Amino acid sequence: MQEISNNVTVDYQVGKLELKNAELLKDAVKEIADKYKDLIITDDTVKSDKKTKTELNGLLKQLEDKRKEYKKQYQIPLKDFENSIKDIEAPLSDAINNLKLQLNDYDERLAKQKEEQIRSFIEEVCKEHKADAKDIIINPKWLNKSTSKKTWQDEAIQAIKLQDAEISRFEIDVANIKAFAKQLDVNPDSYIYQLNMGASSVEVVQRMQQDVERDKKRQEALDAEIKAMKEAKKARTKVVDDKRVDTETGEVEKLETYNLVVTGKHEDLIRLAKFMEENDINFKLSE
Repeated sequence: MQEISNNVTVDYQVGKLELKNAELLKDAVKEIADKYKDLIITDDTVKSDKKTKTELNGLLKQLEDKRKEYKKQYQIPLKDFENSIKDIEAPLSDAINNLKLQLNDYDERLAKQKEEQIRSFIEEVCKEHKADAKDIIINPKWLNKSTSKKTWQDEAIQAIKLQDAEISRFEIDVANIKAFAKQLDVNPDSYIYQLNMGASSVEVVQRMQQDVERDKKRQEALDAEIKAMKEAKKARTKVVDDKRVDTETGEVEKLETYNLVVTGKHEDLIRLAKFMEENDINFKLSE
């Protein structure tokens, strides 16, 4: 492409902006500043000192305004020159922006096509694995032009195998939790849910043991309370003929007697006897 900078011809003259009476102004300002730099404000002078501050600010502003005035005039040729160059640059900038947009769009389409290719590859490989293709995250690095097909395929397969291992580990954990829950005679569902939420199998087993122990203690406490209530009631109850009387509350319960012949397995009869004892049903074995 041809050089264009050689065609730029400029009538350039070094600008001159010189403060002719710099030393005179410097001395005048220093004289004023020296007069007030060590000023000490008192109650008697504060009013006039405020006026002095205003006057000094006015002198400073005069110098600042003069500096800005000449700076503005000095920069006019530079701004005109810059505007001329920018007007000339405009068509090139438009052409460059147009190419930039198209090249960006082209790169995006290539990246999209590559992403689809990678996703298709992952789905195909996952057919022979436990891993779900939806769970395999595409590494943004794989979409780069510089990343070869072999590189992203090898890394994708490695990601799939890692997911396989994770699934297998989870399946083993679930099986262990179910087996342990069966031993403790508890429902495993809530504990498997904890595995799904990220808890380790060791943590879940510990919680299961703690829950079982807590439930056991709670049931023991409840059973003890019920037993104590029944024993207390039994202690204050008196049987008179066919009536059972609560000597504390005066409550009267009518009793009925039946002669039954019960036949069953020994362990079933033991459970029946225990049931009757727990429910205050008097019985005796026939001779």
